[in-house]
Parts: sequence; C-alpha cells; structure tokens
Amino acid sequence: MHFRRLRTRFLFVGGLLVAATVASGFASTWAFLRIDQAAGPAWRAARDLIDRAAALHFSLEREDDALLLFLSGEAARARAELTAERARGDAEFLALQQLLERQFPEHTPLRRELQGRLRDYRLAGDALVDQAGPESLERYHRQVNPQLRRAVAVCDQLRDAGFQSMQTASYRMETASRRGRQFVSVLSVFSFLLAIAAAAWLGRSVLGPIRQLTASVEAIRRGNFDHRVPPASTEEWSQLAAGFNRMAASLDEYHRSSLGDLLTAKSVLESTLNALPDAVMVLEIFRLIDWMVSFPEDLSRKFEEDLVALEESLNMPYVTSVERIAEARG
Repeated sequence: MHFRRLRTRFLFVGGLLVAATVASGFASTWAFLRIDQAAGPAWRAARDLIDRAAALHFSLEREDDALLLFLSGEAARARAELTAERARGDAEFLALQQLLERQFPEHTPLRRELQGRLRDYRLAGDALVDQAGPESLERYHRQVNPQLRRAVAVCDQLRDAGFQSMQTASYRMETASRRGRQFVSVLSVFSFLLAIAAAAWLGRSVLGPIRQLTASVEAIRRGNFDHRVPPASTEEWSQLAAGFNRMAASLDEYHRSSLGDLLTAKSVLESTLNALPDAVMVLEIFRLIDWMVSFPEDLSRKFEEDLVALEESLNMPYVTSVERIAEARG
C-alpha cells in the first residue's frame, strides 16, 4: 500500500490502531457470548432441575410430617397442613415436570416413575387418614413411609442428574472459554505485531528522509556542492528535497563563479608582477617621484590640512606606502 502524503500515512496508521483495538474488544465480547451460548442455557437448566427436585423432596417430607401430626391426635391441624403441603407439592411437581419435558427429555422414564411414586404415596397417606385406629402408626411404617422413601429417592436421582448435567455444562463452558481465550490471545498478538509494523513503517517514512537530509547537509559543509538529496516516497519530503537541491545548486554555482574570479585575479596579478622591473629600479623610481613631488613648507602644510579634511569626510585614514612601511617597522 502506497501513500504519497505523510499526513495520509499518519491517519492510516491511527485508523489501523483504532480498528485493531475495536476488533479486540469485539472479539472479547464475541468470546463471552460464545461461552454463554455454548453452555449457559444448559447450566441454568441443570441448576433449575436441582432446585426443583430439592424443593419437591422438601415438600414431600413436610407432607409426611403432617401425616405424623395426624397420628399424634391433632386431626384438624394435620388436615390443614396436609392440604397446604400437597398443594405446594403439586405445584413443585408440575414445575419439575414442565422442566423435564422441555429441557431434559432423556429423563422421561424418571419423570414417569416419580409421578407413579407420588401417586402411590398419596394413596397410602389417604388410606392411613381414612382408616385411623390403634394400628395406624404400624401401618404408617409398613405402607406409607416406604412409598415416601421411594418417591424422594426418585427426586434424589433427578437432583443427581442435574448435578451431572451441570458438570457437563461446566466442561463445555471451560472448553468454550479456553477456545475464546486462545482466539483473543491470537488476535491480541496479531494486533500488537500489526501496531509494531505500522509504527516501524511510519518511523521509516519520517526518519529515513531525515537521515538523508542530515547526510546531505554534512556533505555540503565539507564542500561537496555536487551532493544532492534523492527524492523521498512522500510528497512533503519530496518538496523539501527539491528545495534543498535547488539551494545546493545555487551554492555550487556561486562557488564555481567565485573560484573563477579568484583564479582570474591571481592570473592578472602574476602578469602584473612579471611585467614589473626589478626591485632596485622600482626603488629608484620611487625616490625620484618622492623628490619631484616634494612641496614647499607652506604648500606642505596646506596639503596636510586638506588631507585631514579628506580623511574626516571619508571617515577613512589615508596611509601611503611609506607610512605603512614606517608603521610596520615601529
């Protein structure tokens, strides 16, 4: 993927990091939803089965307590409690039956067995109440209580089946959770590597041209005016490279022209020096000129005044070659 503008690259990398973060969040949410879909309903149904079976067991035990209360001689109170507990037991059995038919069709044999055991227990209890007598307690232990034990045994079997279903659902949840963690971990590692790659790509887009520009500046500083910055991959750096290359070309042209003028001046000076006579003749000519231009005293004073005025107007001292020699000698 190629982007010419550096700003576009920054926007692309930022959007990529945001997308990776959002994707990781959605992946985590999806993993939790998968865990709930995989075993959540089964786990809740198993919990309801355990609760319903335990509630029916407790209701049957309370119903049996009402029968014992009847045997103790409190008939009116016993009938009221027996009616209330049987109503509660019927409600619990109806809820348990609906749950088994809807969520646990594999436990239909246990449901039918429980229904039969419950009917037998109720018939034995009614017979005990209707035929109360001296042998009622013995008949209770011989006929009623065994039916109760069989009914609550089926309730316990259903409760154990609920525990097994809950264990199976927990295993499914653990499996789904492990897969979800693996998926989220892989996605997180991929997002991390993607972020590193994007940052490296963006860093190379910025640091690479900077290093090239620094090397070009150093080359110009060393006097290599022919050095140029290669065009970059982004529009902004290409514009900067073009401006730097134009500056280097101007410096190169100025350097070449200055060097040419210096060589020309050197050539002219060498030609002038070669055309001059020897030093002795030059000194004699200088002495002759100095003798010929010697002024009288009043003219010399007037020349000195005019020279001072000239120096003040030009703000520059006028120093002859003789004065320079004198100053050099101290």
